[in-house]
Amino acid sequence: MSLQVENMEKNMAKLTIEVSAEELEKAIQGAYLKQRNKISVPGFRKGKVPRQMIEKMYGVGIFYEDAANALIPTAYGKAYDECELDIVSQPKVEVVQLEKGKPFIFTAEVAVKPEVTLGEYKGLSVDKVSNRVTAKEIDAKLEEEQKYKKEFFVTYPLDDNMSIMDMLAEINTCTNKWDTKDRVKSITVKENCPKVLLDINKRTNKGYSLNAASLWLTFGTKVNTSVINVAMRGKYLDPLKNDAGIERGLKILNAAKSKLGEDLCKTRTTLSGWIVSKYEKTLDADKANFTDNMIQFINSIDSDNVTYLQKVKGKKGGSSKENLINKKLNELWDSFNVSVESAE
Repeated sequence: MSLQVENMEKNMAKLTIEVSAEELEKAIQGAYLKQRNKISVPGFRKGKVPRQMIEKMYGVGIFYEDAANALIPTAYGKAYDECELDIVSQPKVEVVQLEKGKPFIFTAEVAVKPEVTLGEYKGLSVDKVSNRVTAKEIDAKLEEEQKYKKEFFVTYPLDDNMSIMDMLAEINTCTNKWDTKDRVKSITVKENCPKVLLDINKRTNKGYSLNAASLWLTFGTKVNTSVINVAMRGKYLDPLKNDAGIERGLKILNAAKSKLGEDLCKTRTTLSGWIVSKYEKTLDADKANFTDNMIQFINSIDSDNVTYLQKVKGKKGGSSKENLINKKLNELWDSFNVSVESAE
């Protein structure tokens, strides 16, 4: 530590105190160790987030305030003892320099006991005034002064040139990734978020996979993790700009949830993928009626087949669950079309 003393007017003095960069680094590390259990970052357990990651996320100055509060009392106490001034006030502290890798410099402005030059005082008369102070009062005052003599708190502003949302997006696409729900949700708070994403967010918050939500709402899987990662940086690719099929998808999804249960619609893409495949095979001239036909088909499935679709399990060495569901749906679809044609 180094100290400079500047005498000022009106019995004031300014102490300029410099703490080495090494001591500052120790104090910053100490502040990090003290605070790390209170800081949460997606992808890390509490208390396990690296200091560099926290500083990148919240700004390099996140631990400066605690570091300064730790250093100032000790450094000022040493300066108080070394300066040989008769200090009679609490210091007014001001941070001059607080940067990583550089010495920590602050000033303490204090009042000092004035030097008095006596004039001609002999022969003067004054009235004696009794101002008796008890020993108990003296002890109480001294105890109060000692209590606050070296206690200071400094608020130091953070230098935050990047929004928290953009920083989280960078961290979680380049290091430990968020799950799909976190990524989609992070975009919906941005201005001008596409309607497709707002509706996908509602589904993923309910446990739908991204592929399932995309299939239901866009009749395709082009809204994938790559498109989401780009959208997190504020750029919306073509798959997010086309919301023409959302109404169609929601109508069919609502019918499927009502008849077959939402669990069958959520995590697996078997049902939604099967419906999309039927739409793609439909002639362009007939696609206008596809939504009504598919809803009618779903509503025509009897309770026994609903139970089968909900509970069917694949067999080891045999057909998978997905294949069994697809096979059953194709059988029911063919039967439905035959009955429709017969009715016509």
